Amino acid sequence: MRLVVLLLLAAAVHAQPVALEGRTPRLNPDAPATAYVGGRWYDGERFADRDTTWAEGGVFVDGPLRDARIVDLGGRYVVPPFADAHVHRVEGEWAVDWVIADHLEAGTFYVKNLNNIARYARRLAPYVNHPGGIDVAFAHGGITAPGAHPFPLYARLADGVYRDLDPDSLDGIAAWGVATIEDLERRWPDIIAERPDHVKLLLLDHESGQGLQPDVFRRAVALAREAGLQTSVHVDTVADLALAVDAGANEAAHMPPMFGADDRFVISPALAAHMAARDFVVTPTASVAQARDFGGKEAGQAQRAENVRRLLDAGVFVATGTDGSATSAIGEAETLVEIGAMTQAQALYSLTQTGPRSVFPGRAIGVLEDGYEASFLALECDPLANLGCARQIEQRIKQGTDLEVAPTVTEAE
Repeated sequence: MRLVVLLLLAAAVHAQPVALEGRTPRLNPDAPATAYVGGRWYDGERFADRDTTWAEGGVFVDGPLRDARIVDLGGRYVVPPFADAHVHRVEGEWAVDWVIADHLEAGTFYVKNLNNIARYARRLAPYVNHPGGIDVAFAHGGITAPGAHPFPLYARLADGVYRDLDPDSLDGIAAWGVATIEDLERRWPDIIAERPDHVKLLLLDHESGQGLQPDVFRRAVALAREAGLQTSVHVDTVADLALAVDAGANEAAHMPPMFGADDRFVISPALAAHMAARDFVVTPTASVAQARDFGGKEAGQAQRAENVRRLLDAGVFVATGTDGSATSAIGEAETLVEIGAMTQAQALYSLTQTGPRSVFPGRAIGVLEDGYEASFLALECDPLANLGCARQIEQRIKQGTDLEVAPTVTEAE
C-alpha cells in the first residue's frame, strides 16, 4: 500500500488515489511524512497500543519512512474524527467565523447538509473541503411536494437569516416542489445542474398527502441512482420509512417518532431486518427532539430508544445527526445514550464509523489503517469507559495536518 500511495504522490496533481474497498482517500501532498508513536488506537471495537503508525501525503501507509517527523501521542486514545450526518447551519459565509471553528474544535470533521441554498454554499466553498477546514457534503434544495416543508420554514427565515430571499419565490431555490412524475422529470436537469453531493427527498407522512407521493418518490430515487447520487429521506412515520427502504433509498434523515408516540411509529422486527439487508442508514436526530418542548416528548423518546435498539440488534447502521439542534455530534451521541437507545460503545461507533461513511460513502475515512486518510483525534481518556471523554480532545489531525486546539478557519488556496 505504501508503494501505491508514494507513486500517486509523485504523479500529477490531478491523479486519482487508489481505490480501497470501493472507497478512495483524499491525498494531501503538503502533509509531512510522520511517525505517530505512543497512542492507543481504536479499531471499531476496542483500543490497542501501537509502537508506531506511519502517514505520508495525508494517508496512513506502511513504514518505516525516511526522515519522518515524530509525533508523540503520549498514551492518548486515538479515534477517527466525528461526523454529523444531518446539519443545516453550515451553509453561507456566516458559517466561516464560528460554525466551522465550532465543528473542528468539537472534533466533527465531516458534515452533511441535508437542505441548503446552493448559491450560499458556493460562497462557502473556499473555506471547506480542504485539510484546514471541515468537509461538507451538500444536498442543496430538497425535493418535496408543492408548498410543503421546507417552503414554510424558509418563508419565515426570509425575514431573518435569508433576507435577500423573496418568500414568494422559493421554488427552485430553497427546495423543488413537484406534484407528478412529469414535473419531476421536467425539473430534474435543473436539479442536477446545481451539482448536489446527494439528494434530499421529503415524504412527510405521505399517507396524509403532505409530502412526495409514492410514484413520484420512487422515480426520484431511481433518477438519483442513475446519476450516481445517494438519497436521504425525511420520514415522519413507519409507513414513510418502509416506502423509503422498499424504493431503494439510502438513508432516513429522521426516525419515527418525531413527536409523541403511537402505533404508527413502531418499527417491526421484519422492517428492521429488511433495512439491514439493504444496508440502510438511519439518523435518529434524538437531540433535536430532546431540545423541543412538545407534548408527549418523554413517550416519544422512549419509543425512539426502543426503535434504535431494535435497529441495532438487526444490524442496521445508525448515524449521528443533530438537525440543527444547539449541540455537536457528540451531544447527539450522548443523548442517544441518555435515553437508553445506545450503549457508550455503540454511540462511539456511530460517531466515528457509521457517521463518516454516511457523509462521504466513497471516501476512505473512519478507519485508522493503511490506505485510509490520516485523520484522527487523540483523547485524554477512554471514551468506551466514559463517552464524555470524546469531548476531551488533546490533538486533532486532519489528512496528516496538525490542527490547533482552537483552530483558525483558513481559506483554501
